[in-house]
Parts: sequence; C-alpha cells; structure tokens
Amino acid sequence: MKLIVFTASLLGLVGCQTTSYTPMELALNKAAGSDVIKQNCHVSYQTAEKLKSDKDRNLLTAKEMGATKSDYKAAYDRVNTVAVRSIIFVGETETCKSLISELAWENSESAVELPD
Repeated sequence: MKLIVFTASLLGLVGCQTTSYTPMELALNKAAGSDVIKQNCHVSYQTAEKLKSDKDRNLLTAKEMGATKSDYKAAYDRVNTVAVRSIIFVGETETCKSLISELAWENSESAVELPD
C-alpha cells in the first residue's frame, strides 16, 4: 500500500498529476526528475545520456515559457521531497524504477494517433 501511495505522488509530479500544474511547471518537474534520478539512482551510461538530453529539452521548453532559476529550484525541491520520502518508505529500488519509467513515458512522444 505504501508503494502505491508514494508511486502516485511521484507520478503526479512528472505528468499523471492529480494536482494541477501549469505546462511550465510540468516541464520543470520533468527536468528536476532527471536530476533527482541522477543523484539517487544507479543508471547506465546510456540512461544518463538520455536523462541529460531530456532535462535539457524540458528546461528549454520551460525557459521559453518564462521559467527562472528560482522556478527550477522550486520544481527540484518538489520532486526531490517526494522522491526522498518514497525512498524512506518503499526503498531506493522501487522509487527509482517508478520515477524512471514514468519520466521515460512522459518524455516520449506518441507516434500513434487514433482517429476521432
């Protein structure tokens, strides 16, 4: 049960939110998620490269919407707080798996569009 609650909190920060974030905040949350993963999770070289690329893309998107360094710090603090709490309650492995998979999903562009 704890895993479900904290996973839901992580997912809300990077995309599938129950809290309403602006598009700029969502982009900042995704960028911050990349940093949180880098600092808390053991990932491969290729994953680290992809995280950096995704972070840069999300920061550029947020910057185009008017984001500042203080906006990024607030996003980082949001994501990191939830991740640290999740690590405490469900462990690093489960937290990292959830955060990486959700961030990958949210940063991927869907190539399939269904007709109306």
